[in-house]
Amino acid sequence: MVTSLILGFLSPGYDNLRHTISRLLILKYAWVAKLNFLQFAAGIYAFGIIISENMIHKKSQLLVKKVMAFCALTLALIAFSPPHHIDNFMINYSALSPSAIVHIGLVFGFVIVSPIGINFIAKTFASEPTYKSLVKQTQAVGYGAFFLSLTWFLVYWTGVFWDYKGLFQKLLATLVISWLEILLLQPKEKKVAPEKVNNL
Repeated sequence: MVTSLILGFLSPGYDNLRHTISRLLILKYAWVAKLNFLQFAAGIYAFGIIISENMIHKKSQLLVKKVMAFCALTLALIAFSPPHHIDNFMINYSALSPSAIVHIGLVFGFVIVSPIGINFIAKTFASEPTYKSLVKQTQAVGYGAFFLSLTWFLVYWTGVFWDYKGLFQKLLATLVISWLEILLLQPKEKKVAPEKVNNL
């Protein structure tokens, strides 16, 4: 997020309040923005691996890795579909480039299916000693981000708060990233073999 803000200040014609992070993919430092997207995708993938190592059930480990891998892949694909001029007007598909339409489709599609991933993660956390105390908080952040994302999409159809859609998106992204960091810092519970847990 810090990189995106800095790029926003350095990129001519970019407004951190008005423009979305994706717009950086078509401006002067587009290659840096693309690398930033890709490193974030790699970070999401690594996040799945790291927290899975704190889990005692193989099924939980595999599920978390798959959900995070899906998120990382989607983010990487978004990086390679520049949203030409999407920030210049409310949604008008006839005025969008094929790349921009793919970009919108990927982002909207990801948001729509995200409740499935949130539900999977919540159920997985509920069965894991390290994360079971954070199930409700994870659901609150996840579903909160989902509804806020839908609200953000409405900006493109209604134009309400149009000049602040970039700020709205950045605050939303900061919320999600902050929660991921909190999960990474969660103290690791002592691992107990599943069969021993069942015998307690």
